[in-house]
Amino acid sequence: MKARNNSGNKERNTACSRRVAAVLLSMLMLLSVVMLTAAQVSAAPTQAAQARTDTAKKTVIVLDPGHGGTQGDDLGAVYGQYAEKAMTLHLAKLVKAELELYDNVEVHLTREADVPVSIYQRVQFAKAKNADLLYSIHFNVAPEHDRTGSEVYISADPAFHDQAAALAEAQLSNLTFFANIPRRGIFTRVGKNGDYYGIIRYATQAGMPAVIVEHLFIDQAPDRKLMEQENIYLKLAHADATTIAMHQKLKSTRLGIDFSNIVLVPGVSTESDLWKYSR
Repeated sequence: MKARNNSGNKERNTACSRRVAAVLLSMLMLLSVVMLTAAQVSAAPTQAAQARTDTAKKTVIVLDPGHGGTQGDDLGAVYGQYAEKAMTLHLAKLVKAELELYDNVEVHLTREADVPVSIYQRVQFAKAKNADLLYSIHFNVAPEHDRTGSEVYISADPAFHDQAAALAEAQLSNLTFFANIPRRGIFTRVGKNGDYYGIIRYATQAGMPAVIVEHLFIDQAPDRKLMEQENIYLKLAHADATTIAMHQKLKSTRLGIDFSNIVLVPGVSTESDLWKYSR
């Protein structure tokens, strides 16, 4: 009788243990489902944020290496060993390379070789790319060979003037800081049809900001001396790329730079005193 009772107790205990194990297993499975659901809910905002980042509109910069072509085309300034058309293309490629280190930016050149491209074609190219900025790269000569330093030409149109003047002020400061090039000034130049320079006039007509940066005067001994600096093109490119990044409020994860919250102050522009000369 006692043996049978012990056997019955063992069976009941075994059954009870199985029920407890089943309940614990059910609870673990339920807990796993809850944790998985919570993880999915937690991950959803992160995935959504990543999707927004991936689909965010890129900042599009079009760099315009001034001039280009062979005899009879747009040669630009030539003085001694310096040929503007070659200098602008070399510099533009360096600026492009540095700008592409910034996040969410797209950079194009209006020409990538020594070929002629009309002013109108350059602007139409930038317009087709939906450019946020058309940045025209140049080197200077003076009609009387009596000028030195850097100049920036901007639109006189009130709709574009102030933002271009902010870029111009940063540009002149950066050229001085990074390449020791003195500033000559920020200028507008107005012709019969509005802005005198076609690259600026056509761009404003297309609703796009544009500037012309004249880095220095290749016909002047002090400026040519500056061109002899070690790594001068890298210094100029860094000044240009930094200016554009500041103006467009770019950030670079790779470089550890963030211009997102920078506020640029417009420089004071004057009407160009070269109005009586054609270029």
